[in-house]
Amino acid sequence: MASDKRTYVPSSNTTDDDELTLKEQGFYHGQEWRRIRKRVLDRDHHLCQLKISPDCERIANTVHHIKPLEEYPELALDMS
Repeated sequence: MASDKRTYVPSSNTTDDDELTLKEQGFYHGQEWRRIRKRVLDRDHHLCQLKISPDCERIANTVHHIKPLEEYPELALDMS
């Protein structure tokens, strides 16, 4: 499966004085994030990828960004 290289484009209806984070703009409630989240969980067979221990086989229901979303917004929808 090819890597999804879409870029999240934040809403442009904020001003410099009223800048909101991607989370505050509702990024995690958007259709694109929900689609990517589902694809990642399916790709990983809904298993924990944090590898806390060698026998970690926990069911995953959360997808994490490897690099912080606020520091790397261009990677917001990157599945790699």
